[in-house]
Amino acid sequence: MRDSDARPPAVRPRYVWTVVWVVLVVAAGLFVLYEIRRILVWLLVAGFVAAVLSPAVSILERRGFRRGLAVAVVTIGLVLIIGALLYVFVRPLVSQ
Repeated sequence: MRDSDARPPAVRPRYVWTVVWVVLVVAAGLFVLYEIRRILVWLLVAGFVAAVLSPAVSILERRGFRRGLAVAVVTIGLVLIIGALLYVFVRPLVSQ
């Protein structure tokens, strides 16, 4: 038998349905990720902030603070620093 006489493999309905379902599931997954993108961004930002502040919390823990109190002190300190920076930079802009 020659190569030109070879028949292409048959496409079975099962293969078609498998491809259709895979495409639909992937599309649904991408749609869900698109819908919750804001939540995912906030989770990413929260994880980054936690990773950045972890050394400061560890230092306070080594100095005898309980972990909850150390987290509260670092968080309040961060809020005060951000507030002071905003005050220093925004006040001249408003007065001008």
